[in-house]
Amino acid sequence: MLRLCCIIIALMTIPSLSQAGGDSQRARTLGKSGFSLYKAGDYTGALAQFKEANALRPNPTLDVNIGKCHEQLGQLQEALLHCKIALNAHSAPPPVREAARQCIDRIQPKLTRPRLKVESTPDGGTVRIDGQEVGKTPWSGEVSAGRRQIDIDLSGYRPFSRSKVAALGQTYRVVGSLIPSSVGALLTVTSVPDGATVSLDGSFVGATPLRRHPVEARSYNIEIAKEGFVSQVVSTGLADGSHLERTFILVNAKSEKDAYRQSWPGWTLVGIGVAAATLGTYFGVRALLDRSEAQDLAITNGSREDKPKYDRALEDMHQNQLTADLLFVSGGLTLTGGILALTWD
Repeated sequence: MLRLCCIIIALMTIPSLSQAGGDSQRARTLGKSGFSLYKAGDYTGALAQFKEANALRPNPTLDVNIGKCHEQLGQLQEALLHCKIALNAHSAPPPVREAARQCIDRIQPKLTRPRLKVESTPDGGTVRIDGQEVGKTPWSGEVSAGRRQIDIDLSGYRPFSRSKVAALGQTYRVVGSLIPSSVGALLTVTSVPDGATVSLDGSFVGATPLRRHPVEARSYNIEIAKEGFVSQVVSTGLADGSHLERTFILVNAKSEKDAYRQSWPGWTLVGIGVAAATLGTYFGVRALLDRSEAQDLAITNGSREDKPKYDRALEDMHQNQLTADLLFVSGGLTLTGGILALTWD
């Protein structure tokens, strides 16, 4: 859409600059060059061309094009300025005024002041922005762009501080979980499924979901237990003023045992398959040795006395080769079946 508007405006630039004199001709050439660069995505080059043309022959159409280049380059203040100049120009034709108005409507919302929404648990905390008191949580309001320091104070709770880089036209939400001054830390434990018992260093403290449980700031062994599920124990440390949140996924104990029991047939088939393949390799080697012996007898000695040895070597070779083939096929099938049994789930 931006490029289409620029094409229309660029075409309008040509007749508006077609006055006699070298400046008009130069401005017309620069306008065409700027349009080509804008269409190619070279907004910096196009901006330079449009500005030089506008310096030679000021024109509201060129101001709109300059504004569009600034917009593409993220220079919103400069873009808004040139689009307003074009809108207020007495010589601007209706299409140029409309393009300037659309430019302003796109850019103006992006230049509004940032907005902050500050909440706390519990509510009622005093909110200070950069040290200036602005109200109580929940609070919302506009702030200056840039890095802002947000502080929340509530009697009986530790102070909460957070910094936020606020950009123009954006809304930010800050939520402070206030920790009581009388406790060292807070512990939240959840589990899937719910209803598991929670013990700290062997002492029962509640059942899941256990939320914002006050504890001393030190290391703990957290044990999660539920009938029919595998218990879990983790060691963790809680720093002063911290809020630790942990979620445990409980494993069904029966399912774990069943999974172990169901896996042994697969492993058995895998073992048989490997053994068969190993035995097939042995008979394959024997067949190769028998073949080599038969070839040696056929090449080095042609006496009738060695004919029975030659026939026996050929017979042994065929038997060993057949046995090896059967073992390889059966071993491969058995191994495949074992792998499928193990990976079926």
